[in-house]
Amino acid sequence: ITIPPLRQRKVDIPLLVRAFVNSFNAQYHKDVNEVSESLMDDFLNYTWPGNVRQLRNVIERAVITSGESRLRLADPLPLNSETSFAGKNNVHSKKPGVPLTLEESERLHITNILEQCNWKISGKSSASEILDLPSSTLRSKMKKLGIKAQKKRN
Repeated sequence: ITIPPLRQRKVDIPLLVRAFVNSFNAQYHKDVNEVSESLMDDFLNYTWPGNVRQLRNVIERAVITSGESRLRLADPLPLNSETSFAGKNNVHSKKPGVPLTLEESERLHITNILEQCNWKISGKSSASEILDLPSSTLRSKMKKLGIKAQKKRN
């Protein structure tokens, strides 16, 4: 029996997310009952190279670490293979198909986390917390990589 990969069964993703959230709510005595539209879009747009097992693990970790009724990812989804190479998602590389340098990859990852946190560098639900770095180290990396702090967006 051949089952197509999850990336070819996008319609199943919302059903699987809900089933996994319910299962892990019961297992970990949590009350996560809301998945934002933007998070569901992230799930739908991700290629899921690890298939359903990877989705299950992401949801389990999110349920465990969510301290409220809304599902929040403990860590951002890993970069898809399409975003790890130069292209429309990366303004730092020169040619499409050329792998990012380590510095470019780090800059892109830190910038994505900062945007996800509304440019909050330190404190609860901040980029330094998600990246598991002291805020002083994050600021130092930002300076080294030329990342300028943006004003918080509402």
